[in-house]
Amino acid sequence: MSSEQDMDTAGDELVVPLHSRRRQRAAIGQKLQHLIPAAGLFFGGVRSLTTGVEGFERILAIVGIFTSALLIAAFMRHLRAFGRQKAHAAHGVDWMDVWAAGVLFAEAAEKWRLRGHIWRPETLAAVATLGIGLFHGRLADSHERRRSLRINGERLSIGGRFRFSRSFAPRWDEIADIRIGDREAAIRTHQGKTRTLNLADLDNAPAVRDALARAQERLVAREPERLTS
Repeated sequence: MSSEQDMDTAGDELVVPLHSRRRQRAAIGQKLQHLIPAAGLFFGGVRSLTTGVEGFERILAIVGIFTSALLIAAFMRHLRAFGRQKAHAAHGVDWMDVWAAGVLFAEAAEKWRLRGHIWRPETLAAVATLGIGLFHGRLADSHERRRSLRINGERLSIGGRFRFSRSFAPRWDEIADIRIGDREAAIRTHQGKTRTLNLADLDNAPAVRDALARAQERLVAREPERLTS
């Protein structure tokens, strides 16, 4: 993966997203949980069809098999994308969440057929999951903008790990040094605050390392100015 693919320059600002492998693995673990009800729905649908069900029950069985199969196929595609370290590149609709919502809707419909209650937890979860899947691109873009290394003429900033966490954004005259090691990099301020980046966890570590090297050069270039001020 080239630096050009991971870096975006807007005016005098250099922006490098922080693509964490650990977060990608955690996301896969969360998606894996969808496969458990999908497997039950798939085999339950097959069993219903083999017993010769008719009418609405037959439709539910076919829908369950269809959505479960699509969910499993989407998960396998997601695994292959992660293996090629391109899971973060897909910023459109997340079809795995869409088909997971389909599985939850099918479960809710089955319970409605059996018990006559439609507004159940499965329905709420299905609506929420469908929304996340359809708006995955916007959510992913927002997260990537927040979780980025930014370098401009005024400051160096690193976005917070969570939506409401504060960013680390010292001005150049507040930075004491920038150290880049084999596995991690650290930015330390004169006030003693330090932000460490785990380079070993980033699949775009070369781009991040290159951006930090540029920041080092900028900091060194400012040193005579700081000493004379």
